[in-house]
Amino acid sequence: MLEKNIGTFRSDVIENGGYQYSKTEKLSSKLSSTRTSKVIHQVLGPIKGKRIVDIGCGDGIFTQELLALNPGFVTGIDPNDAAIAVAKKNMADIKNVEFHVMDVYQIPPIKKYDIAIIRGVLHHLYEVEKAIQIICSIADEIVVAEPNGYNPVLKIMEKVSPYHIQHEEKSYAPRKLDKWFKNNGGIITESLYVGFVPLFCPNFLAKILNFFEPFFEKTPLLRSFSCGQYIQKIQLRSLINS
Repeated sequence: MLEKNIGTFRSDVIENGGYQYSKTEKLSSKLSSTRTSKVIHQVLGPIKGKRIVDIGCGDGIFTQELLALNPGFVTGIDPNDAAIAVAKKNMADIKNVEFHVMDVYQIPPIKKYDIAIIRGVLHHLYEVEKAIQIICSIADEIVVAEPNGYNPVLKIMEKVSPYHIQHEEKSYAPRKLDKWFKNNGGIITESLYVGFVPLFCPNFLAKILNFFEPFFEKTPLLRSFSCGQYIQKIQLRSLINS
């Protein structure tokens, strides 16, 4: 089943020339996205020469960041045709990247990648477990970034924020994500709680929260319930045993 929120995301791109979080000048969005990207890249480690699939690549803003890390080849997929059109236009001269209009359920299971990256996508899906099963079948390693479902403020926002409601935001508890990947042969090799600045909060608040961010990220238990993102690195058991 194709998620209804695809239409909402498509409207975002048509109206803004890209997604709201990538085109906005709000300080909070820049701080939040930059922090998440930095940790994802740390978790990834060296990717020189590797084949990567960027699942839910959207308008390609984060795909461009990956290309700066010198991978072998990056394939970006997203069901939003308007977003893919923007990504193709912005990276038309780059040879080691391609983009396809495709949802996660359509990825051919015989296609193999060194790494699959799925950033901020699972919480929009109707069939998360099915998507995870497919992802685990196409890559040796997986890096996932998802809103932290333990964060009580986030859970409230999902119920009252017009943006969260329109985009069908529904975060999952990290233990549930861990379980789903383990059920499909995944071994969690890294898991981190990061970020303390919400995407669309006022600039003055973003500065305050950014100042306290390192403290919350380093404090056991507190980080589990206050940080905004849960990032995990997964290896497939079949790779480890081969």
